[in-house]
Amino acid sequence: MRSGRDTMREEGVKRAVAALALWVCVAVLCCGASEWKHVVFLPDKGRDEALSNSTGTETGEAEYADAVPAPQWLREMGGWEADDKGYVMRFTEGGTEYTVTMEKCYEDREEEESVFVICLWRDEERIQQFSSMLSQESAEKWWLDDMNFDGFTDLLLGSVKGGRFQGEYMNNCHVYLWDAEQGEFHTDCIDMPSEYVRYEESETVVAESGHGRYRRKWMYGMGEEGRLSVLRQWDINYWDESQVILDMEKSGVLYEGSMDYVSEEEGEEIFWSGILDGGQVQKTYWTVEAEEYGISLRDLIPGRSLQLVMDGEEGETIFRVYRKDIDYGFPSEYSVTPFENLLGHNGFYMDVRYPDWFSTRYYYALEYGKLVCLADSFRPSAFEEERSDYMVDLDGDGDRELICNVMYGGDGAGAVEIYRYDGMRVLSGSGSGLLDAEDWYNWGTNSQWAEYLPDENVIRIHYTREEDGFGYKDYAVDFEELNMSRYEEDY
Repeated sequence: MRSGRDTMREEGVKRAVAALALWVCVAVLCCGASEWKHVVFLPDKGRDEALSNSTGTETGEAEYADAVPAPQWLREMGGWEADDKGYVMRFTEGGTEYTVTMEKCYEDREEEESVFVICLWRDEERIQQFSSMLSQESAEKWWLDDMNFDGFTDLLLGSVKGGRFQGEYMNNCHVYLWDAEQGEFHTDCIDMPSEYVRYEESETVVAESGHGRYRRKWMYGMGEEGRLSVLRQWDINYWDESQVILDMEKSGVLYEGSMDYVSEEEGEEIFWSGILDGGQVQKTYWTVEAEEYGISLRDLIPGRSLQLVMDGEEGETIFRVYRKDIDYGFPSEYSVTPFENLLGHNGFYMDVRYPDWFSTRYYYALEYGKLVCLADSFRPSAFEEERSDYMVDLDGDGDRELICNVMYGGDGAGAVEIYRYDGMRVLSGSGSGLLDAEDWYNWGTNSQWAEYLPDENVIRIHYTREEDGFGYKDYAVDFEELNMSRYEEDY
């Protein structure tokens, strides 16, 4: 059995070897490129011979001697395996042809780190040389792109860690921006994920990294002196179905909460808000003030999405996001009305009216500093007056319950939904299940329909008789008979 002293001695030797290797890399950088082994081309080898031994024909492709074909999944990402070989890559800037070489000079497989030497050449003159350390496990790649939208070529050196399928790996790259004044790359690199998309119109870059249960996105924009700076950060946790969207410029939270309230697609609208508005002012369509908070409907991205914003003790938070042509046609389809002493809460209900089609009403209140949905009702727009909601103290305890005459859009079936608060949670039940008529001919969904009659304070269920015609029976609102259960949002 090895003692702790032996283990410490072995670890010390490993660190000493790693430190010596890094020192050698730095020393070689100072001595010049001619000392490097395996470099694809050097002045003393001959430029033409080196280039003739490399693969790839298009500018921006990685080229290396004695190339081993890269796997298809890595080709699709725009990179190539290093495989302990050097690289050659050529590009033209301002009418001048440049060549970049890269060579891995040190690799620590236990620590999963590699050190690369990068040289920039103009004709046969080496005009720049610097090193880059990169964590690596399965692959390394490098490529050229214009990352800060200044029209110049930038260098990216990256790695992929983990599985080979999208969503199952972590990725990272160093970005070396082109210095137009000096005619070389900035050596103070910018770290970002190597999986990204450039958006020309907004001059932003969105990069992401993560695995199957967790994803993180960054949005980069133009900072001082053309450098990249982080504008947004978006964390998505699929394990507990939550997300956090941050404004990195203002150090503020744009949204934090469950994807039950704001889906991933709606989160995309928040992520881009303030970026894609083209300088347009976010219009506020209405604001309702309650005792502890205010609620407003505003533009999120003007002409593209709306946001329902709560202004409470901790400031403003986005509660809902609505997308144009998916959730609404016009902002006027949304309206809000306050209520008091309903289901044990004070709050408001919001009507969503789709013109000439359907109307839905959601009842909201504040619990532990957050807005929650207490109940909902729905009906075709043409039946709004005929089939209404009623706030009634059914059991005489001083707290009002909610009874809703709802109607389904698919088959037009009418039903009664009852909501009550038991002091801890909202319970719901359907009055349609009360029907016990012996002459009921149950031929399907529309063989019965129910309505609440406020004047009589009863649930009337109409039904088809076995012989002919229709009948109805009235039932008192009895919570014990309704088989009520905890209300769950379903939208």
